[in-house]
Amino acid sequence: MRRWGLVALVAVAVLAVGAAVALRARPVRTPPSNPYDGLRAVALHTRPEDVGVRGGQDRPIAYGVVMDVGVRRGVATVAGFASGDASLYLSTGAVIGGQGRNDARRAATDWVAMAQGDLAPLKPAADFRKPDADSARFYVLTTRGVMVGDGSIRSLDSGASPLSPLWNAGQNVLAALRPSAGRPAD
Repeated sequence: MRRWGLVALVAVAVLAVGAAVALRARPVRTPPSNPYDGLRAVALHTRPEDVGVRGGQDRPIAYGVVMDVGVRRGVATVAGFASGDASLYLSTGAVIGGQGRNDARRAATDWVAMAQGDLAPLKPAADFRKPDADSARFYVLTTRGVMVGDGSIRSLDSGASPLSPLWNAGQNVLAALRPSAGRPAD
């Protein structure tokens, strides 16, 4: 009986060593990194000169808008700049850019111009927190710093929020970006 116990113990040891060697020999796959946080940070820290805007004016000049929309499974970020650059970043990792599309460029520049027309509902940004689900946060990049405002999607959609026009213009950018996922540039 002892003999079988010793054989079983040796067999288990051989299997354990074999399994360890096999696991070491197998290449370790790392999941692809999610570009969302990095792309969002780049958008939020874009400088006026990066998009062709000069500072030094007597009043703040808006040159970019970043809209974060909280949804159940993460955050969707839409960014638009005075240069016409526009992008959609999803916290799940998907990215859609619209720089080559005339409709996306036009929607982005209109969005920035609209933000310039009414900075009053915004306050200086102390941080770049993401919104909770069912709400949106707007960051307007100006030559005098980043301004922020937020609201519930319900109030933004209904027009009850002073930020509803900014929301609607952001929806136009989003609509212009959607087709660019599968269509060639203009």
